[in-house]
Amino acid sequence: MRVFRHFRLHEEDGAAAAVYSVSLNPDGSLLATCGGDKLVRLWSTQLFKSNDDEPAKHLVQSLSKHVKVVTCCAWSSNGSWLASGSDDTQVLLWTNTGASWTRQATLRGHTMDVLDVAWGDDDKVLASCSIDNTVLIWDVSTKSMTMTPKTTLRGHKNWVKGVAWDPTGRFLASAGEDRRVLVWRRDKNASSEFRVEADIRAPFEDVTAQTFFQRLSWAPDGRSLGVPNARKALQATACVLARGKWESVADLVGHRHPVTVVRFSPVLFHGEDDEDQPRSVVAIGGQDATVSVWTSARAKPLVVFRDCFGGAVSDLAWSRNGSLLCASSHDGSTCTFEFDVERDLGKRLSSSDARAHLDAAFAVEGGSNGLSLPNPAEITQQKKEPPKKKRIAPAPVAAPRVNVLKAKKKRIQPTPVGAPMAAAASPPVSPPRPRPVAAAPAVAAAPPKKLFGGGKKTDAFAAAMAAAEERDEDNGDADQLKASLDKYRKKLKKASAEDAAKYEAKIAKYEKKLEALDEAKKRKAADADKDVDTDAALAAQGGLLGGDDAWRDDSNDHHGRGPRVEATFEACLANAVRANDGQALSSKARRKLEKDYASRKRAAEAYAAKEQASLEGAQFACSQSAIDENDAAWLNALDVKIDSFTISAAGKTLFENSSLLIAHGRRYGIVGPNGRGKTTLLKMIASGDLRVPPRVQCLYVEQEVQADDTTAVDAVLKADVERTALMAEEVSLTKKLETLAGAAQAEATDRLRVVGEELKAIGASAADAKARRILFGLGFSPEMQVRATKLFSGGWRMRISLARALFMEPILLMLDEPTNHLDLNAVIWLDDYLQKYKHTILVVSHDQDFLNSVCDETLHISEQRTLDHYRGNYDTFKALERQKRNQQQKAWEKQEKQLKALKGKGGNSKKKAEELMKNSRSKREPKDKKKQQAIASGQASADVTTLIERPKEYAVEMEFPPVPRLAPPVLQVIDAQFRYAPQLPLIFTDMNFGIDQDSRICVVGNNGSGKTTLLNLLTGKLQCTDGDVKRNPKLRIGVYNQHFVERLPMDESPVDYLRRLFEDETYQSIRNMLGRYGLQGHAHTIAMRDLSGGQKARVVLCELSLAAPHMLLLDEPTNNLDIETIDALCDAINGYDGGVICVTHDARLIEATNMRLWVVEDRMVVEWGEPFDAYRDHLLEKLEKAMNDAESRVTAAGVSVDMGGNRCGEGPTMI
Repeated sequence: MRVFRHFRLHEEDGAAAAVYSVSLNPDGSLLATCGGDKLVRLWSTQLFKSNDDEPAKHLVQSLSKHVKVVTCCAWSSNGSWLASGSDDTQVLLWTNTGASWTRQATLRGHTMDVLDVAWGDDDKVLASCSIDNTVLIWDVSTKSMTMTPKTTLRGHKNWVKGVAWDPTGRFLASAGEDRRVLVWRRDKNASSEFRVEADIRAPFEDVTAQTFFQRLSWAPDGRSLGVPNARKALQATACVLARGKWESVADLVGHRHPVTVVRFSPVLFHGEDDEDQPRSVVAIGGQDATVSVWTSARAKPLVVFRDCFGGAVSDLAWSRNGSLLCASSHDGSTCTFEFDVERDLGKRLSSSDARAHLDAAFAVEGGSNGLSLPNPAEITQQKKEPPKKKRIAPAPVAAPRVNVLKAKKKRIQPTPVGAPMAAAASPPVSPPRPRPVAAAPAVAAAPPKKLFGGGKKTDAFAAAMAAAEERDEDNGDADQLKASLDKYRKKLKKASAEDAAKYEAKIAKYEKKLEALDEAKKRKAADADKDVDTDAALAAQGGLLGGDDAWRDDSNDHHGRGPRVEATFEACLANAVRANDGQALSSKARRKLEKDYASRKRAAEAYAAKEQASLEGAQFACSQSAIDENDAAWLNALDVKIDSFTISAAGKTLFENSSLLIAHGRRYGIVGPNGRGKTTLLKMIASGDLRVPPRVQCLYVEQEVQADDTTAVDAVLKADVERTALMAEEVSLTKKLETLAGAAQAEATDRLRVVGEELKAIGASAADAKARRILFGLGFSPEMQVRATKLFSGGWRMRISLARALFMEPILLMLDEPTNHLDLNAVIWLDDYLQKYKHTILVVSHDQDFLNSVCDETLHISEQRTLDHYRGNYDTFKALERQKRNQQQKAWEKQEKQLKALKGKGGNSKKKAEELMKNSRSKREPKDKKKQQAIASGQASADVTTLIERPKEYAVEMEFPPVPRLAPPVLQVIDAQFRYAPQLPLIFTDMNFGIDQDSRICVVGNNGSGKTTLLNLLTGKLQCTDGDVKRNPKLRIGVYNQHFVERLPMDESPVDYLRRLFEDETYQSIRNMLGRYGLQGHAHTIAMRDLSGGQKARVVLCELSLAAPHMLLLDEPTNNLDIETIDALCDAINGYDGGVICVTHDARLIEATNMRLWVVEDRMVVEWGEPFDAYRDHLLEKLEKAMNDAESRVTAAGVSVDMGGNRCGEGPTMI
């Protein structure tokens, strides 16, 4: 036995493309393959005998008429025709014209992807199946250029993934994703040529995972049908069905994951005894990348080839003489197994005996429809094999066949062509040939009975099934053990008294086994962490950065934008030398590098200048009504009152003659669509462009803290400049006292006493406890609080910046989307903290629940570019705003009626009617009111005679286009583990789950627990340390995360950017889509650096929709979006027919889309089986307990701190 492995038989864009199907022509001279590069390729079978590792030299021809992925191919029985099916919905027939293979016919009838084809009835009939749920029968004897189907078989309720004719052409079997196998009887004389003979469901009822293909096969004697993807006793199997009764007579158990393909050898073999029925040989392949070969005489496989590939087995093909078995895989490679048939498989039946056996089985006279099985001597022989190695004598006791690749988890390496199979495995073992029973010594065990093919289930098979039922005892799969445990618990409820004890014993045993597995996992994790660098691990905790090998797991991290360049040319040169394997650059290369560095540095400086100009408000203009700076009331005020102000940005007016009133001690929420100026208003107040009373100390949380050696807690404490200065002065005076004397010492002592009194007055001793309390509430563990800020990622430094603001307690605290950088735990804590804040809060947030809890006043940016004031939280505002809009609609309708009447009276034009309306309204307007409005707006004269505009409701429409269904599991994680570096701890261990297009999953957990890392593993951005993540080869994943600003070119407009990516879209279609997604018209054509965060988010969402992905991975998608857009996003997700995996802290998004919760904690991903409200209550309980523990520690230190972080018994800190 020899094994040949070949890579990259198909390529696409320089990478290996999946091989979806293989087929060997009858004379054994050509191998047909097809795959993801849209080609059918024909190879000389000398490929299996040459010592040349370059397969391209043996390529005979590439057939390139398909326009999409080619999924299947099959030779006719005489080898003159080749059929291929594709995702382009067509089946093509190819024939050899002498000089080359050319397309002879195109078969059109399917409406969706074709998954399998099968020849029958002396090559006059072809069957094909598709994901359009149909099987089509083609009469190919006409040989016309374009054919339509002769018959359409409709019986499956879901995708049909495999078809196979029986050897006589009387039966056609089809397997579908609806967990059914249909057997169609063909009767040429009946009015309906095909009818359903059998609808087989029992072997597939427990199937939970679907496969890409379900390729089935008939035994050469026609007695049995082999079907993949069955399930028996919680094990993946291929089942063998007996013709006639259509019941399962055998289950080929042993594969770890679902079976994808079953192929019988076309050769029949003599039985163990001369009187026995002939034996069949069958090969099966599965998603576990394993191929096994079985015989109907044994209950165990002859040989198992483990881990042949890096992906699932997609197809198998036997040569006509049964000496070659070729397998293909989704990983882009093929593996061919060459058998010494007589030694490895047994003695073949002659062609005449095989035909006679077939005719007897079907009671056919003359065998006209019999299987054509030529004598091996009649087959075109390949070149002489190399000398066989000396056989190892078989053991005296009957045993299962040797597993050629028995080495655990060992991948097959590319075996040099011509080398024996033993060279690929360790230790080298040649498998013993099947031994005739007569040759067995007297001590040998009784010969095994037939597994299938002889009618009834035998004792050997019954024993095999009993062994499968008891296999849980040695099972190491926790999920399967849990399933067995549930099964026996159900049986216990219905069991009789005498059986109850048996089930109770089994339940106790399985519970003990699960506990042992849990302990083993913990020991395994502990062993994996033995070599962990403790300092690096602490640095990595919670998304911290700890040197070059540290990991980032913070979706809120802000990396540098724009062109990146080294700080100095020396650093650039050092990088170039490292890239050159440490060798110095030549003078010419150095000069070229220097020019390139200078060019990149200029580009980076220009980009930085533009960004800085945008950040500093160079695009903005602001004006406000006059202020009397000598007014004592204004100087001492804690309220902010601006009678009139106007703000414009990038040529657009955001606020026009609007007023602003902020009362001290109130909590205001600013709401309005993206791009209306919410963030701009905060920036104008913080920068001083909008002047507020001097006593109103403003603090706007925008920039993350500086990354340096300062610890997190010290960074918060240093925000109190007065306390920091007094503390430094106290230390300095204490040192001076040691060296001073006389009057100088007395003066220093007096000053030291004054400093101490001032520190006591401001409560400096409690500041440290207060800072730690705030940091703890925002998610910083005690260990994280003493780490340097340079070790934190950007999102965590933003939390420190927020902690500084809360610690300072400014008179006016301005927060812009504060929940963007927080997990659910921290959002709950911040919600509670801000409700007890003693000064004024001005907050912009997209989180409706947060606004309802925190705010007692609402400021709405209206369409008239003014701030409308509403008393109450967000829900109250929505009710009042709806009422106001209805009143405006009625007023506008009344005005339109009056205009229509004026226009009809005396033949006035529309313009004249509007002027009459304005004059009439001006006369009724009180003069003192006109004067007040004129003063407030800063105009010399007031013009209040404006017509009422029709109110426009702000609406956003989003949708993700329909996508074709993919065979589940679309995305599968198998025994996955991950760590960022060997010296860092495991982030995940033993993950096993599957995701398909019906999945709606929300991943929740603390910041730094691994949520973003999990998404990166699913997309392939990160690779598993151990285990595997398998993706459907056709899968398109759309990713949205908080780094979208980095992905967008800042110098390009939204329209130009999207048209560059999607050339088929027109200028107007792009603008229409941007408008539906809520991006205002003026923003379509300006540079993206001038857009707000929410506007940029809409551009990325449009890009996602145009890309039409099968699955969406959304990392905090609600950040920077307004509330109306979040509602539209919820509607789009609910109407989307693809899968969604989301990381979010927005409770409304989770509940509105009915997502299942997956909790990331303790290095595992665990599904939360209860509603979101239960999870929120669970978090609140944990938070309350943690707060109580922290307060106990603080109290033990002698400091009393309330839940809000303020010192009990003292007033708020005044700055």
